[in-house]
Amino acid sequence: MITIRLTHQWVRAATAPPAACEWLVTDGRGGYASGTLAGCNTRKYHGLLVSNLGAPANGRHVLVSGLGEAVEVGGVRYPLSGEAFRGGLPDCVLPTEFADLAIARWDYRLGAVSFTRELTLAADPGAVLLRYTLSGGDGDATLTLAPRLAYRRNHALSRANPFFRAAIETAADGFRIAPYDGMPALCVQVRGGVGLSVAGRGDWLRDVWYPVEAERGYDAHEDLFVPAAVTVSCRPGEAVYVALASAPVADVAAAWEVEGGRRRVRRRRAREFAAAQGASPVVTAVAECLFAAADQFLVTVPPARRTVIAGYHWFEDWGRDTLIALPGLSFVRGELADGFAVLRTFASYARGARLPNYIGPAGEAPSYNSVDAALWFFWAVQQYLAHGGGAGEVECELWPSLKQLLAGLADGSDPLIAMSGDGLLRCGDRGTQLTWMDAEVGGRPVTPRWGWPVEINALWYNAICFSTALARRFGDGSFRPPARPETVAAAFVRRFWVPELGCLADVVNEDGVSRDLRPNQVFAVSLPFSPLPAEMAAAVVGRVGAELLTPRGLRTLAPGSPAYRARYEGGTEARDHAYHQGTVWPWLLGAFGEASLRVNGGSAVERARWLAHLAGWAEHLCEAGLGTVSEVFDAEAPHAANGCIAQAWSVAELLRLLRLSAGPAAAVRQALRQ
Repeated sequence: MITIRLTHQWVRAATAPPAACEWLVTDGRGGYASGTLAGCNTRKYHGLLVSNLGAPANGRHVLVSGLGEAVEVGGVRYPLSGEAFRGGLPDCVLPTEFADLAIARWDYRLGAVSFTRELTLAADPGAVLLRYTLSGGDGDATLTLAPRLAYRRNHALSRANPFFRAAIETAADGFRIAPYDGMPALCVQVRGGVGLSVAGRGDWLRDVWYPVEAERGYDAHEDLFVPAAVTVSCRPGEAVYVALASAPVADVAAAWEVEGGRRRVRRRRAREFAAAQGASPVVTAVAECLFAAADQFLVTVPPARRTVIAGYHWFEDWGRDTLIALPGLSFVRGELADGFAVLRTFASYARGARLPNYIGPAGEAPSYNSVDAALWFFWAVQQYLAHGGGAGEVECELWPSLKQLLAGLADGSDPLIAMSGDGLLRCGDRGTQLTWMDAEVGGRPVTPRWGWPVEINALWYNAICFSTALARRFGDGSFRPPARPETVAAAFVRRFWVPELGCLADVVNEDGVSRDLRPNQVFAVSLPFSPLPAEMAAAVVGRVGAELLTPRGLRTLAPGSPAYRARYEGGTEARDHAYHQGTVWPWLLGAFGEASLRVNGGSAVERARWLAHLAGWAEHLCEAGLGTVSEVFDAEAPHAANGCIAQAWSVAELLRLLRLSAGPAAAVRQALRQ
């Protein structure tokens, strides 16, 4: 059995098989190291050195897939890592414990001795740093490292080819290889231990298999190049340090201490934040993990742009995701300046009625294919101010963009977005997907939401009210809202309220009123300015809670609908059909929890209910992505995790819900006792 230690006080058994437990360490630049507790990569996105490169390569690249680590003790060889092939997973030694407190650590029992492997990433100088320590026993152990090189984009796969430059340059502490022009070199350094030797190999490891990619319907084979094998003897109690970087690290042990110190400071902040919530020990542990996980998403990408990575391993810089996640990742954690830098960046990208939904690596043009990114920008600015952000900075740097976006959304200058005569916002056509439910199969929307989508108009009403309030606050007499708030609120109720259902329509268009029960209506209750009277707001929360709420988030469609999918599984087309047709999304819990707290008056009993719900996330933190929160879950029990193993808005909205629910600690504790 592998135990998982994610806080100093909290140790649990892994709740999934080792190959399904995925660890993740990030570098603050969009790069990462990731793998499984089984010691092998099951995805093409796994790797030991996955770097977010600047020009000319641009974007994430898997440079080093693994190290092929093995330890020999008393004549017995113990493989710590290896590769899967079509015949199955490698027979690697499993750790007895995995811990991620500030530095990721694997503890092994190898015969009569204990062996520890630790790993971290340093943004400067852009290196993977490892430390190996032997303890117990009377003699030395021999550590062998044989790096597996992929040197390809993270979405691609490598193949043996004649263009790969196999020559290595040996050095006193390792070797250097430069496989391709336009790509960084790799320096492998080993410091500590005795008897270091480098033996050139120069061979291809062919047909490595990634079983998760095969399950997802993708090509699952690749070839990895093994340039050399490095061996060194480890003495009991003495550390061996290893660095993988594009240039030599002057002092590997010193770099380890600097990075370890930085990460320990961040982890201390996580513990302090968690303790301040005044919740139960389990919720406190969940809070510490969520705070620490949030650091994975706030990054600086080339060329020195502060932003949010939407999810690991394959998402990049998505506008909608960023603006929804930013309050939880930044403002709730008290890091206002960091979050404001992201808001300022997005303000600079405003074009007419839109903000980009995707900002790719340097050199790629942004994609302006959403209506709601611009509307979520208003909410993110609201959250910045609500958490103590400076109104002066907003007036100077964001207010012009807010006014521009509001006018652009209303005036019809965008062919797919305009205000209708009743003051509501109409968007899209039959062939477009401009909201967050944007899956397509064969070029056709899976969930057509053209016309008047409910959350778009809840966000629109909120944006009008907020802008009107800001104009008064800033003394901007030139500002005129595109429609009077009370006119928009009345139109919202007329268009969306369905009395016989006791809730809101999801979308209205020339085809009629959608009667599908979906979660998007909760934003009409949760946003700072709600267009709904109290009795309608309570009815919405009641219907959504009764039919869509699960322990892992909200279903995207109620069971019983003809389009409902109970499982998110299969190849690309099957998963796209299920993506928003029942599949559970954790990020929706933030809005639903806020709406539920609002209609219940923020009572201590209601806060206690949500803290108990958050305690239920402890189990998930020990499965899938260890210490973080997955993108989606199956609609039906046991609600298996799927999609990205670490999703920004999943983590962020749980953090925000935690902060909303903590409330007056004494009152909550009393309610929990009752």
